[in-house]
Amino acid sequence: MINVFLLTYNEQDLWCQNYPTEFVEQHFKPAGIHFIVLDNGCQPKMKAWCQEHGYTYYASEYNIGSAGGYNWIFKVAQGMGLTQAVLIQADVEMSNASPLVLTYNVTEQFGDTHFVCWPQHLNNYWLNDRSQRTAWDHRIHNLGNIVGFKPRVMHDKDCYFDDNYVVTHFDDVEFLIHCRHTGKMKWINLPYMLGFHDQKYQTGPEHAEIFVINSPLFTVKIWHASQHIAKTRGLPDHSPWYTFNKPYYDQCAANDFQRGSYDPSRWQQHGYPPYPTEYEINRFFNQRPELKKENIEHRYL
Repeated sequence: MINVFLLTYNEQDLWCQNYPTEFVEQHFKPAGIHFIVLDNGCQPKMKAWCQEHGYTYYASEYNIGSAGGYNWIFKVAQGMGLTQAVLIQADVEMSNASPLVLTYNVTEQFGDTHFVCWPQHLNNYWLNDRSQRTAWDHRIHNLGNIVGFKPRVMHDKDCYFDDNYVVTHFDDVEFLIHCRHTGKMKWINLPYMLGFHDQKYQTGPEHAEIFVINSPLFTVKIWHASQHIAKTRGLPDHSPWYTFNKPYYDQCAANDFQRGSYDPSRWQQHGYPPYPTEYEINRFFNQRPELKKENIEHRYL
């Protein structure tokens, strides 16, 4: 089984449009893919999609965003005892399941030292810098929209996002810098290494910008959808979190990116519990105790 963690907030219509029942039965199920969904937006269509196809669904009580969501995924995967897993955001459209299978398989070989990533912008690919092709440590500016990882490696290296970043913005940029400065992890830009250099931007519905990777085997489209959906539907966008997180990021940057001590008040002032990610992890396993590693092992004794 290939366990794929899906992080979503408001993309239910796009996701269900991209992956109807026919697609699931033709591509995801034969590849042995099982989705574990962290829904920060309590979306009914996303819940129904998971129920229809037998996937694991969890609606968070609080919107912990990407800042808390990545740590939730890393730590829940560890709690489940998974050897490796894939993380995907809900604005990724694939023509088949191959990108997930490739990411999972490459992570098996390189996940002790590398994240296996599919970045979301053309300027991550350094197409004119041939030295990057053999470096096996690629310069990318955020974690990307498909990522392979090994939970035990994250745990043993204490390789997690800085919990001082609230909801979103600057969290993944700092995470890459932190990993580089500490030497904890390196980065494989998987489509670049595979020679999938047919990459471009397309204009989607309502002038949304879509990043496209073409290959002989599949097409991947990254819609950058969450903010666009929020704007078109009159929902709160991400800009307040940019404003809130930037001073902390600038402070860390001025101090050679040394992380500050965790300050729970940064979350509490926005109505969150003092440790929101841990709260959501505990709540998940309280709802799904059968997924906890020790409970899984107990069933097979």
